[in-house]
Amino acid sequence: MALALSGALLQGITRNELADPGIIGINAGAGVAVAIFFLYFPAEVGSFIYMLPFVAFLGALLTAVIIYVFSYSRTTGMQPVRLVLVGVDLSMALSGLMIVMISSAVALAASAVSVTGGISFIGLMAPHIARSLIGPRHQLFLPISILIGGWLLLLADTIGRNIVEPNGLPAGVMVALIGAPYFIYLLTKK
Repeated sequence: MALALSGALLQGITRNELADPGIIGINAGAGVAVAIFFLYFPAEVGSFIYMLPFVAFLGALLTAVIIYVFSYSRTTGMQPVRLVLVGVDLSMALSGLMIVMISSAVALAASAVSVTGGISFIGLMAPHIARSLIGPRHQLFLPISILIGGWLLLLADTIGRNIVEPNGLPAGVMVALIGAPYFIYLLTKK
């Protein structure tokens, strides 16, 4: 639900229907911040749980600022297409950095990433579906977007658990299998 709301807000603020926290790198920034926290600032098990949301928020905020700085031009202002391109580039770079940090086989960081996985495209699909059902008014489509985001992840997780026996596929993989064709459809539509 949070990913769907984040995607809907990003799409409204940037006026770009392709904006998604997973696609433009905000999720990757949060993930890198959490990985750095696990690696370099070890904390006791009881206290680190309360620090994780704060660390992830700082990483996401720093990533958003970097994306904005590289997307903004003094002459033309904020360009939505450039924002997506810069975000995708930064997302790939941060994902690569996280893989390098995780592979340096730190068990706690690796297990955290393997349990949660990367979940992209919820923030892209849910607002589009909600907007097509309700219309463009934020007051109306934000709550619907939140519900659709939760439903999409639940659906992807249910399908993923039942499609391959005995362990199934992670929800993030199933969402990507659904979301990537939808993203391509939106790109060709524009």
